[in-house]
Amino acid sequence: LMATAILQPVFRQPKGYFDNFATITWEHARRTAAAAEVCARALGNADPFVAQLLGLLRPLARIVLFRLTMDTYRERPEIQPRAEVFIRAIQTQSANVAGLIASTWQLSDPSIRALQEQTEQLSPAIMTPLGRSIYFSNLCGALALLAHRGIYSAEDSQAMLMQQGLGKETTALVWRAAMAANEE
Repeated sequence: LMATAILQPVFRQPKGYFDNFATITWEHARRTAAAAEVCARALGNADPFVAQLLGLLRPLARIVLFRLTMDTYRERPEIQPRAEVFIRAIQTQSANVAGLIASTWQLSDPSIRALQEQTEQLSPAIMTPLGRSIYFSNLCGALALLAHRGIYSAEDSQAMLMQQGLGKETTALVWRAAMAANEE
């Protein structure tokens, strides 16, 4: 709760292009952090607070990349911002930037390793418990956001989590946490 409260102001963006980006990213961050805490408890061997904090880092990295890209566009006012540029930067660099943030904040070696597992796109089956918590919570946060907005069904979302290797009971717990996160 404290970590999300501290980071919330960072997720505010000035009006302009892509006005919903920060709001949607913040929603994803909250859902992911809530899911990470529950997932770490359910999977065991991972600190729930650390998992929650790491769950916030990838969305924070997206905000950083968004702002850096907007700054670059502001330096070149003759070029209109293009969504595909933002998408590509976020897809290719958000895991790396999250790792850089973790290193700058001098987070623990297990935390940095869990983020490296995301960058390396390891199978969740071979990740550390903390890495698995981050993987499943990020996926769950995104799916919960889509389900909340009526874009993807709750049933299909939970089935996808289980197809990726999350147990049925853990899926139910993590899903409930992610869906309840934005109602607080």
